Amino acid sequence: MIANDRVLATKLVSVPAEGTTIEVPVTAEWGTGAYAIVASYRALGDGNDRAPVRAIGLSWLPIDASARTLTVALTLPTRCCRAASSMCR
Repeated sequence: MIANDRVLATKLVSVPAEGTTIEVPVTAEWGTGAYAIVASYRALGDGNDRAPVRAIGLSWLPIDASARTLTVALTLPTRCCRAASSMCR
């Protein structure tokens, strides 16, 4: 499952004993990133009755926002006054 403030995508995958790699397409809905939430279940009765049958994992997947970041510079006068002040009229 991919989620941030809501669920963005879900996918059911059968994973072999040696593991697998899953491609996760990034969309604009991710904003600055999203969580990958994974649940794994092992079938019962595989001869290893004392091993856990389920596990969960969570990982933050950040998005590099530097391409969409603005640099702002302000040049202010050395003396500022309030708009209601008689000196500003």
